[in-house]
Amino acid sequence: TDREQWLNFYYARLLGCPTVYPTAIPPETDPCALPEPLIDFETQQVVVGGLGAKPSTAYSLLISGVSISEDGQEVIQVIDYERCLGLTVIDYPMAAVVVSNTGLPIRVNVVEAKEKCEESTPN
Repeated sequence: TDREQWLNFYYARLLGCPTVYPTAIPPETDPCALPEPLIDFETQQVVVGGLGAKPSTAYSLLISGVSISEDGQEVIQVIDYERCLGLTVIDYPMAAVVVSNTGLPIRVNVVEAKEKCEESTPN
């Protein structure tokens, strides 16, 4: 990700900022008016990923760690987590992580996890 892609992702996707300004929110309380987190793209990079469309808000994408593997790859550990309850809407879970710009290939390991849900029984 370069700076332009980062700004686009940060404001539009993470904060949900409108593309039309000014908004009705006072600038001092509007997150869209705040500067983005600084990333030094000479030494750092932003890795962004998502799960695609999901049928509810019960799904999360959690980054649990970043490491260098023995075969020389940067490995991002991701948990695809499903909770019992969520709103029934189309959702696009995504996450971003800042990592060192090592120049190594990046591999993503995904582990699925599910919350243990109690079954409801009809009365």
